[in-house]
Amino acid sequence: MVHTALRSLIVGAYLLVSATAAGADERIGSVYLAGGIAAPYQSGPSGNASQIYVKAPGGVTRGWFLGGGVRITRNLSVDTELSTTGWMTARQPSRYGMTFNEDRRDRFALFAARFHLRRERMIGVEPVAGMAWTRSEGWSQTDYSNLLEPSQPPVAGRRHRHSPATTIGPLFGCDLRIGNGPIAVVPSFRAFMSDTANGYEPYPGGYPSWTFRSGLGVRVRLGSR
Repeated sequence: MVHTALRSLIVGAYLLVSATAAGADERIGSVYLAGGIAAPYQSGPSGNASQIYVKAPGGVTRGWFLGGGVRITRNLSVDTELSTTGWMTARQPSRYGMTFNEDRRDRFALFAARFHLRRERMIGVEPVAGMAWTRSEGWSQTDYSNLLEPSQPPVAGRRHRHSPATTIGPLFGCDLRIGNGPIAVVPSFRAFMSDTANGYEPYPGGYPSWTFRSGLGVRVRLGSR
């Protein structure tokens, strides 16, 4: 059933792109919207991973993105985008009978220039560069084991929320536009810096410096302004 649904999705996307391929190249001043699903990755422990000092959890999660842009010249657009990771979780046994249970996610606002290469072809290459604003939020809860009586169940500490942390850093990426009409299918890749100080208080063991995100979306051109 899954393979049948996937084949249907691919065939539907191909027919949609083929039906709109005859459209003219986007006009200067035209506005477009885009959105889709993403698989962001950040370095860090996930699942069960022993640590001396608690670290920010990482791994691959399911996310999404939604944004839009406007054509400035025949070869340049400016974009804005909102996106998020899924929840990254890690259970981190540590010293003195403590086990840290960490949950974290990042939300992003991206501002970028998009360069249109191979503009009039069915498949276009579009490098992207700009700035990313990152807001990190998370929760922590610590279990305490009795080292003198290991048979006793651990005592659960209070779950508390971290104060949000924000940072601004560069972003780079590239999109592969499939279709040159009003609707296009767009596989994408992004890499953007989301670094806070290595000693960021909730995570003295470290915090990821970069987010890497692959995605698949649809872009819809609204027309000339």
